[in-house]
Amino acid sequence: MDQLVKFCRFSLVLAIALTLCRPAAAEEVTLNFSDADLVAVINSVSQITGKNFIIDPRVKGKVTVVSSKPLNESEVYSVFLSVLQVHGFATVETKNAIKIIPDATAKQAATPITNRRSTPEDLLVTSVLKINYINAAQLVPILRPLVAQQGHLAAYAATNVLIVSDRASNIRRIQRIISEMDKESDSDIEIIKLEHAFAAEVVRLLSSLNVTTPNQKAAAATVKFSADERTNSIVLSGERPERLKYRAIISSLDSPVASSGNTHVVYLRYAEAKNLADILSNVGKEVIKAEAKNSGTANTGAAGESVFIQADETSNSLVISAPASIFPSLRAVIQQLDIRRAQVHIEAIIAEVSLDTSRELGVQWLVDGGDDGPVFSSQFSASGGTIASVAGGIIPDGLALGLGQIKDSGLSFVTLIRALSGDSETNLLSTPSIVTLDNQEAEIIVGQ
Repeated sequence: MDQLVKFCRFSLVLAIALTLCRPAAAEEVTLNFSDADLVAVINSVSQITGKNFIIDPRVKGKVTVVSSKPLNESEVYSVFLSVLQVHGFATVETKNAIKIIPDATAKQAATPITNRRSTPEDLLVTSVLKINYINAAQLVPILRPLVAQQGHLAAYAATNVLIVSDRASNIRRIQRIISEMDKESDSDIEIIKLEHAFAAEVVRLLSSLNVTTPNQKAAAATVKFSADERTNSIVLSGERPERLKYRAIISSLDSPVASSGNTHVVYLRYAEAKNLADILSNVGKEVIKAEAKNSGTANTGAAGESVFIQADETSNSLVISAPASIFPSLRAVIQQLDIRRAQVHIEAIIAEVSLDTSRELGVQWLVDGGDDGPVFSSQFSASGGTIASVAGGIIPDGLALGLGQIKDSGLSFVTLIRALSGDSETNLLSTPSIVTLDNQEAEIIVGQ
């Protein structure tokens, strides 16, 4: 009985296939399958389209297709591809035949590479999409959820392209999304010269602006600014709308302060105000002369502009009265001169030596011979310690020559002090020290 049912079902499929083949002259057929075997449907489509199919053994199932109007050969093949997609299968075109395989293994097969819009929507293809303005790698995490599980999406940074393997219809959708995102940016760089405010202070203020909302954080990340203290300018880069916002803020900050006029107080950290006052006065005069020469007013005395600088030693500050165009230059000079200077630490030894011992004071020479101790030394005949007895056991290999402190060998004032303290004919009075600035005269005063 079962064999009879199978035979009748197979006969019905063949009858449907023959019916589809009859209207070949009109090149249109009406597809109507009801719970038909998938392999039998593939045979029917092969006869209609004239295509050769190689069927994977895993391709099987029941198909139902309802068509209300006749279809031409191209439309029949498109419907067939949709049927395969619904059942989890895909086609891979080769030179003489079309392979029908499961979706899971289709992306490793030799799918055609094409970007043509005429490609059937449900055909599995690979497309190379060129990205013009944005980074292709940044699109991968955005577009990956849109690619089918059996598809593939990757970026190639060298040529800034995306490689996509998926159904042709889905690739077209991804192309439309990319076209909306891949647009030329209006990002640019501009230089804003300040007239009244200081560039470094304005940049610090802009950097400390309180950004709260996610949109504001994203906008702030697209704008970058830097101060050029030499020209008192701000370099601004980013998208045009955001640059306009920051430009308006900078313009508001760069306004004269009526209460202070042209008088400024500058507090110093390291330099002395009285020393810088004369230097800055001379610099101000030279700047005024240079500006007058550039503006063509050299014969009129720079239009009455002048610079007045007074030092306040109590607060170690400078009171500067200067035109707004000149003060930034003076401020730049102050910043370069008001720096931390190196310090020098000086130590001394004051000792009382008896008359007998004082007769033996002089220069002693010592040449170290390595592990066996000194090989040459000059000394006096006193019974007290000599330079050889002090340094013989601690000078390392090599030539050691000197008097006082030998840093590398370990002989220091501390060792010498102990030697003097241990001499019964020497009385150590004091070990004064002083810290002074480099290139500055200093003196040690020791009371009697």
